[in-house]
Amino acid sequence: MDSNGQITEELKNKVYNKIMDVMLTSLENGTLTAEESEDASYFILEMIDSLPSKNHLDAFLEELSERWECFKPLLQPQHEEELKASDEQNIQNIKEEINQLT
Repeated sequence: MDSNGQITEELKNKVYNKIMDVMLTSLENGTLTAEESEDASYFILEMIDSLPSKNHLDAFLEELSERWECFKPLLQPQHEEELKASDEQNIQNIKEEINQLT
């Protein structure tokens, strides 16, 4: 993601590759049917290139996992990244407060 909140092509490609990995695994283990994968593919291809921001990406992944449960594991890394970013910001804020005290 760049500094103004837009999603980079690199991030879109990374998310797309994760989605495809989940889809292939789900097809192999039978948790996703060929018909469901076709529907999911149309949905993914229609949506992924039009995601302008991280909020839109999160909403897309939420909707994807609601429609096809096999994609739910994709939400976990997103939440972990959000927590990590929040933790890093909190650490930075504490460091700044400590520097102001000295």
